[in-house]
Amino acid sequence: MSILRKNIIDSKRFVFIVSGMLGAIFFMCVFGVRVLNPTYVDWLIIPTIQDRFQHYLGWVAYRHSDWYFPLGLHHGATYPFTHSVIYSDSIPVFAIFFKAISFMLPENFQYFGWVGILWYILQGGFAGLIIKRISANTWFSIIGSLFFTMSAFMAYRMLNHTALAAHFLILAAVYVCITKNDTERSLRQNCVIWGLLLGLTAGIHIYLLVMLFGIMCFYFLDDLLEYKKIKKTVIGFCVPLLVVLTVFFVYGVFHTGADNTTGGLGNFSGNLNQIINPNAVYADIGAQYSDYSIFLKPLPLIAAEEGFITDSKQSEGNVYIGLGMIFFFFISLAVFIADFREYKTKLSDKRNLRQTILAITMFFAFYIFALSPIVTLGNSVVFDYSFINRWIIRRLLDIFRATGRFAWVSVYILMIVILWIAAKKYKKPVLIIIASVLVCIQCIDISGYFIAKGEIFRNRQVYETNMTSEIWNTVARDFDHVVYLDHTVNRDHVFIFASHNGLTVNDTYLARKDTIRIEAFKRETREMLYRGIAEYDKIYIFGTVPEELIIDNKLVVYMVDDMIIGFAKEVENAEYMSGVVRITADMLQ
Repeated sequence: MSILRKNIIDSKRFVFIVSGMLGAIFFMCVFGVRVLNPTYVDWLIIPTIQDRFQHYLGWVAYRHSDWYFPLGLHHGATYPFTHSVIYSDSIPVFAIFFKAISFMLPENFQYFGWVGILWYILQGGFAGLIIKRISANTWFSIIGSLFFTMSAFMAYRMLNHTALAAHFLILAAVYVCITKNDTERSLRQNCVIWGLLLGLTAGIHIYLLVMLFGIMCFYFLDDLLEYKKIKKTVIGFCVPLLVVLTVFFVYGVFHTGADNTTGGLGNFSGNLNQIINPNAVYADIGAQYSDYSIFLKPLPLIAAEEGFITDSKQSEGNVYIGLGMIFFFFISLAVFIADFREYKTKLSDKRNLRQTILAITMFFAFYIFALSPIVTLGNSVVFDYSFINRWIIRRLLDIFRATGRFAWVSVYILMIVILWIAAKKYKKPVLIIIASVLVCIQCIDISGYFIAKGEIFRNRQVYETNMTSEIWNTVARDFDHVVYLDHTVNRDHVFIFASHNGLTVNDTYLARKDTIRIEAFKRETREMLYRGIAEYDKIYIFGTVPEELIIDNKLVVYMVDDMIIGFAKEVENAEYMSGVVRITADMLQ
């Protein structure tokens, strides 16, 4: 019985489960359990300027839209044009599934809280597997997984940009790499493993997809150098890419004319000091400000222009590893220096030398790209090579303007190496004691940030709309489409109203959209109105009073809750509704 129990405890499954459970506990301690209520949606739309507003309402608009093929298309946010749910960062791998069973779901439904806890379970689980592989020490693996679970830069993204918090994908890809030597994987195994990983990532976030693609490139480069099988390498490399293209097709990526770039390359890069810089910029909109560390002082970053939502755009490069891990770094560095000859001897093996070179190259490749194209240290520019990013290269890079995010891969590699060096040196009891002490230091160091970050999620939020007139009940019942003719005034509250009531909008905030076609539709609609053609299933929202349309009696226009709204005909009993004033030609004279 004792042998059986020992075998269970020493198994990878045990490490994965226990480390994952610790991840779930950590999530609930920081973010609470309210967000796990699938019918509690107010936290996703308060404050409405957060990305999570876009993610949730993108899902709601997709849910209420008709089915299209490819499956990821809907017209809820860019009517009359279809748009991929991937561009609202609604995590389409979940959005499509829940849309398929929408008839079983309550009227208000969100899955982002459960996705968040799932990410933490998988983060802890894969971290535990990695450490188990490099140390063969179960309890060190479980304790060490907490360094990854308590990742400050993962917490920064969690429930703010939940898709981007799926850092377990990076760890899963690294695990595939470090277990490569355990057995020679067949072509089929490589295709299945990387096809599943990249296919899943394609349904979560494209930034993470590019990171995993980069890791896969190094994996197959090593495979080619090891086995000299060009056909196996080429097929194994191409099959996952075909899987990604297929997944993108299903999600409707190729059927959406979204803008490829949004500009800003160089503004969202990393900073050379951010690995040890506890400057969090902010915990979350609406939350009390807190830096990552309660011990270390924040270091300067490049300042954002006046009026930007935070003091620095370099929050995208937040990769503070925590005081506990900093101490672990110096311990491992001392060990490495002391045992340098032993490590040098191991590099006499060609495989060890090659894989070490590839790992170092991968570390610097991601880290240099994270700093690009403007290398900064503190609030100073060290080197600017943006002048070489012209034409095609510039346009490609603009798609991934938040280059600072790519440092995640480098920092996770660094953390794994730190733990690996220590695991090779110290015996199990000593190693467990060191890890336990440093995990406690890590937790205390970042505790202030975790408390601040989770506050608005632990406390109950109640959304209150500024669209209080009774006329909106009529609109929800009798109309199908909301059409902006000018800029998207009161965008947030209107989209909340429209999506929850199954109405479409023709424009709103999205990660990517076809701005040219959207603006052309606005112009065409305005021209139709001036020709006296107004559609009865649409309400029209203006930025300024359309005097000519009112004077020529081509549109019935009301001032409703400080918005200027037009209808093809009079709204029954509108004059008796609160907050409604009809704008007549007499009032304009």
